[in-house]
Amino acid sequence: RQDLALMGEPAAEWHHLCYDEVEAECRAAAGAASDAFDASTWRRARAQVADLARERLAKRSAPRMVLVLDDNMYYRSMRKGWYHFASENRCAFRQVFLQAPLEACLERNGQRPPAA
Repeated sequence: RQDLALMGEPAAEWHHLCYDEVEAECRAAAGAASDAFDASTWRRARAQVADLARERLAKRSAPRMVLVLDDNMYYRSMRKGWYHFASENRCAFRQVFLQAPLEACLERNGQRPPAA
């Protein structure tokens, strides 16, 4: 198991948004099979995460906020929208890249539940 420790300013408000969890909720709400990929559900989950990020930013209670988006976003185009989101909302934008041996990645992927 890999853990990622992120540290921010004291008294900063922290939020964690996980794409897989939001997509699973969208799939369950639509009554879809938990292990079936559906492009419209995937797009709906992406839009919902963006809406949640906007909502958290608008309702923040501290002067500083850290928003962690949990997803692979392996294509640059998937990260570009978040770069623009940060820019439009006058937020800092940081990316964290993790490296792991291919064998470990394949083993971990094999242990994931089908819907993840």
